[in-house]
Amino acid sequence: ETVLPLVFWMFLAGAIAIGWQAGDRADRRVLLTIFVTAAATSAAHNLAEYPLSNIVVVLIDIALLIFVVRYALVSDRHWPVWFAGFHAASIILSISGILLPKGDNDWLTIGAAFWALPALAFMAAGLLMDQRRGIRNTVQ
Repeated sequence: ETVLPLVFWMFLAGAIAIGWQAGDRADRRVLLTIFVTAAATSAAHNLAEYPLSNIVVVLIDIALLIFVVRYALVSDRHWPVWFAGFHAASIILSISGILLPKGDNDWLTIGAAFWALPALAFMAAGLLMDQRRGIRNTVQ
């Protein structure tokens, strides 16, 4: 039970480190927001009981989705679109999990958490590809 959160935090730290190195100031604001919301969702799970914890997590995730979509609309980067899509899938599974009784929703919770991995991978890969191609962000 403690291995999966550790793997997530290591993956998050690696993706953020790669993105921080490859991105610019506007990208870094989004990266920082992603990190802060990950910490907030972790705190919500640790400090609140089900179903309140899951409701708080969904609200935090929706706020992150709005932030990333707004960035995708004003930026010429492609990674925020991919990130938003994977994150939206996670939110849909999380909401579905809230609607089911505890115990029946375990696979939805795992599925929702899974979508963070491709979202972070596409974020890091997209920023690296933009850096290697010399593509500059129009948002500062």
